Amino acid sequence: MTLDDLESDEVFSAAVMGLPKILELIAAIPEEKRSLAFEAAQQSYLRTAQTAGYDESDAEQWASALVSLLEIAAITSELAIAKTAEINKTKRISTYLRLGNFQNP
Repeated sequence: MTLDDLESDEVFSAAVMGLPKILELIAAIPEEKRSLAFEAAQQSYLRTAQTAGYDESDAEQWASALVSLLEIAAITSELAIAKTAEINKTKRISTYLRLGNFQNP
């Protein structure tokens, strides 16, 4: 199975379109249990690929590709949240200093 095969596969494309919802569900799970959620997603995608008629090797590749996309999206989302928090912190400090809300020693 090649990348071109995956890109032209309608079932795979539909699964990719559903990744944001799956990511939202995984994000709601406590961090210490997220690896279980990714494993469950892997098994679900594997069964979907097998049901769609893929042989075992291609089904595993199909499921792995989707879970890799999920993991990349999760990391990207976490980084974006952390960056936003740091930007907000910097803005608060800047506003605090600009307004002179600090005491001289």
